[in-house]
Amino acid sequence: MSDVTVRLRAATMMLEDLRAPIEDEERLDRVLERLTESARKTIPAAAAASVTLLADEDQTAWTPAATDETAAAIDELQYLTEQGPCLEAAHTRGPVRVGVDEVRDRWPAFAAAAEDIGMRSYLSAPLVLGDEPVLGALNMFGRAVDAFDPIDEALLSLFTAAASAAIVHARRYLRSRDLAAHLKAAMESRAAIEQAKGVLMAQRSITADEAFAWLVHESQRTNTKLRDVASALLESLHRSP
Repeated sequence: MSDVTVRLRAATMMLEDLRAPIEDEERLDRVLERLTESARKTIPAAAAASVTLLADEDQTAWTPAATDETAAAIDELQYLTEQGPCLEAAHTRGPVRVGVDEVRDRWPAFAAAAEDIGMRSYLSAPLVLGDEPVLGALNMFGRAVDAFDPIDEALLSLFTAAASAAIVHARRYLRSRDLAAHLKAAMESRAAIEQAKGVLMAQRSITADEAFAWLVHESQRTNTKLRDVASALLESLHRSP
């Protein structure tokens, strides 16, 4: 059995784990940690690996998973200098495979510090699914000069395709869950306000608009949210003899 076949089988086994639904940020972080470690083991030239993610709003980059502190430090150098292979892969939506000489020419500020850490080869592939915004990049770092080859690049693309799908689906699920929670809270707040209005109308013989105006006035006077004013009024009824 060839080395490439063995590595493909190892990658396939890891990618099976990414098919399970990801229902919270903690599980997503654990999956990304396993992803980086498995990718590093599948690509022998890689001494370290990391995942770069970009925030939806402002494209701020951070590292949620890294095989060791070296990988995290190299990522941080790229974020600070705003240059380097992982950012290039994310911005161009294409793989970046470079050795130390090319790194010096393209990203001198980053190269000097990265060489001090001991990494001389870099392989990054974008995390992107179809027309979705770029999610970030999966990054490999090697100590040898020109450590990575086209086979390594192809193997890394297997990981990034599966990882991108897992991240996109996880983010969609979490957004849907958050939206459902907000809607539930809004419905509960409206129910409390309507009940409080009914109480005021009965107690004071006032209209619905007058009852609502009273709640708004009390909210402003006490600097308290309207739903909390309504809830406090209803709670006072339960405490009354």
